Amino acid sequence: MSQDLTSPNQLEVLQQLQNLDADLFTMNELKVKRPQELHREEIKVEAAEEFVQQIKDNIKSAKIDADKSELNIKTHEGEIEKVQVALNTARSNEEYQVFQNNIKRLKEEIGTMEEVVLEKMNVVEKLQGELETASGFVTEAQKEVAIKRTEVEAFVKEVEERISKLEVQRSEAAEKVKPDTLEIYSRVLSRYPDSPLAQIEGEVCQGCHMAVTKQLQSKLLMGTDIVQCLNCSRILFF
Repeated sequence: MSQDLTSPNQLEVLQQLQNLDADLFTMNELKVKRPQELHREEIKVEAAEEFVQQIKDNIKSAKIDADKSELNIKTHEGEIEKVQVALNTARSNEEYQVFQNNIKRLKEEIGTMEEVVLEKMNVVEKLQGELETASGFVTEAQKEVAIKRTEVEAFVKEVEERISKLEVQRSEAAEKVKPDTLEIYSRVLSRYPDSPLAQIEGEVCQGCHMAVTKQLQSKLLMGTDIVQCLNCSRILFF
């Protein structure tokens, strides 16, 4: 594949254009990758924040359960007082025994509920320790992400300024390239955004490492044709 190169130094301009495009390719990648890195850190912080909230919810749930048990204990204690009053008015041993059994049952239930309260309070104590540790981690992570966010924003701004300058330089360089030549270059660039040109070394294309025929090398030496690698289509130069 070839293209007339009657304009002087077209390959040199294409090499300049490739360098600019390579820089643009790198800058645009950095513009995307750095915010992505920040986003991954933000996701980690969000996950840690959700974990902290989960601990808080578990503490709240345990306290609610403990409060319910304490309320039931008070209710049972009130019932015991009533039964004890009735105990004094028992008219028979059988009725007296029924009251005693009720008191025993209520006390056993109170004992079970007290165990629940103790268990829930132990859970709360343990969770509060975990909450303190997790909250400390989240606070530090939030600070780090805030610092990194500022750095990334400054970096992206700098990259965007660099991209703007490169685009101006590229536009100026592209004007020096013949339209047909630029069309070929653009087509190859879309396939190889960082290396549309390839040097020939040892009769081998350094883009795909395949041999370049003598005929193509001769055309390139004549300096009148754009020569493309038959294998990868990159624009060749010595």
